[in-house]
Amino acid sequence: MKEVVIAGYLRTAQSRSRPNEPARDWFCKMRADELLAKILPEVIKKSGIEPEEIDDFLVGCATGVSEQ
Repeated sequence: MKEVVIAGYLRTAQSRSRPNEPARDWFCKMRADELLAKILPEVIKKSGIEPEEIDDFLVGCATGVSEQ
């Protein structure tokens, strides 16, 4: 059995979906997986773990919508 650890976490900002008001909703055109792609490198950096040591990771979503 491999060692399992919780190495770190980050979260993205949250906003209401306002596609008709882009000035009030910076994230209206971004999917959750795109936001994850932006923060994942920082999570790895903060953890101090070498990326080559990571076999798998879990991601959670507090307020998923549709296919997210």
